[in-house]
Amino acid sequence: MVATRADSTEVIPGLAESWTTSPDGMAWTFKLRRGVRFHDGTPLDAAAVKFTFDRIIDPAHPHAKSGKWTFVTGYLSSVKAVEVIDPQTVQLHLKYPTGSLLALLALPNCAIVSPTAFTKAPADFDAKPVGSGRYKFESWERGSRLVLRRNDDYWGVEGQAAGARLSRHPRGQHPRVRAPDRRRGPHSADPARFRRTPREDVGRHRCTRPPD
Repeated sequence: MVATRADSTEVIPGLAESWTTSPDGMAWTFKLRRGVRFHDGTPLDAAAVKFTFDRIIDPAHPHAKSGKWTFVTGYLSSVKAVEVIDPQTVQLHLKYPTGSLLALLALPNCAIVSPTAFTKAPADFDAKPVGSGRYKFESWERGSRLVLRRNDDYWGVEGQAAGARLSRHPRGQHPRVRAPDRRRGPHSADPARFRRTPREDVGRHRCTRPPD
């Protein structure tokens, strides 16, 4: 729901335009952006936020065992319950006050997912995720290639490239990173250097890396 700046750990608005806390720090209220939709067309509203978090924090949730939540459960360990106030307002009730909540919500692992897509095929969601970011998942060949396509309906800054293809090559065969339009990219295939690529530039390059 929130994000961090590309050059710092400062938390900034994301899907949530604003947020407030109760005087005792036990409740956080988030106001969501209007008109945002997941890649499958499902509205991204407070109900979607509740669905995403409830499947992780509520053992009785129908999809509590549909994924591997171990580390995400730790991120949300302070959250006791999620309440839908209205379609654009969601409130997190905590077990105890904590100043790390926003930073944890900014992690990719806490991204909000499409309830429609997840409910339809929970077992396949890890391999065919549906979110709301600037790039859509198109295909994945395990251990070989990941293909993304730009989300032209993204609420924020549009992705610079129409798509991105991340490929894996045999050890010792690391061609120069290339953009989809075949222009040479400025970065080598070294994974560490790729992680330092500015966020807006990631979609422009074809990333290659040696086997783990």
